[in-house]
Amino acid sequence: MLESNQSELKLDSQQKKFLIINPEGLLDAIVSSRVLQEDDLVLRRLEEGIFSVLKDGKHIVEQLNKLTSEHGYSIVLYSNRTEQQIVYNLRELEEACKIEDLKEFPKITAMMVKDRGVYPKVRESELKVADRPHGISVADYSSQSQQETDILYVCSKLFQFSKLDQNSYVIFDRRSSFVKKAQEEGWNAWDASLISLRIILYDLCQRAGGLKDLSQKPQTEEPIAREEKKGFPINSKSETQSATADSTASSPRSYGKRMGIFR
Repeated sequence: MLESNQSELKLDSQQKKFLIINPEGLLDAIVSSRVLQEDDLVLRRLEEGIFSVLKDGKHIVEQLNKLTSEHGYSIVLYSNRTEQQIVYNLRELEEACKIEDLKEFPKITAMMVKDRGVYPKVRESELKVADRPHGISVADYSSQSQQETDILYVCSKLFQFSKLDQNSYVIFDRRSSFVKKAQEEGWNAWDASLISLRIILYDLCQRAGGLKDLSQKPQTEEPIAREEKKGFPINSKSETQSATADSTASSPRSYGKRMGIFR
């Protein structure tokens, strides 16, 4: 392990914008035995008829790649999970992308993780940046402050951006209370428990491409769903309909056959 004593991360001059994501509940797979949708990404088969699936995973990967390759964003993860847990999940996503012949899962620039085993006495405010063999810079801590949103102040210091420059970063989290507090403090935080990640990322791509106003966040999925008419496919079937859908439908069959889902 190569560790630096830096309180800031050395970044390329191109890295000026950040997608700051709490992966818990956003990049996590679910266990499913339902008929799969075309955009779902199968990570692995657990047993006959039971699969580990990232819902809307294909579109999530596609939109993340667009934001990083076309619009200059870098991805930063922050989590209460350990580095080992996050790296394992990322490797699963990368392997699933290869199996499905997708563009590779986008590069993660850095992660901030809570890991008592690595840095048992390091507070959030004392984060140290370390380089790892897996290529992702890591900032570990073990002692969390009473204010959960303090991690965002630490993040802005590490990655050298101001919370006032809301075009330079976006925060995604499923914890509504965390997002509400962050927004009250002036952070550009989006509540991913109210709107699916695929919809948020698509909307952000539209904004980054100058097609939408950057100053407003999507409030519901309904207005964005109208983009389906412009070529963005939104699944309109309910879970009940999906579960009972005709198993001969070509889209889930064609995308899942390499995983042994359909014969």
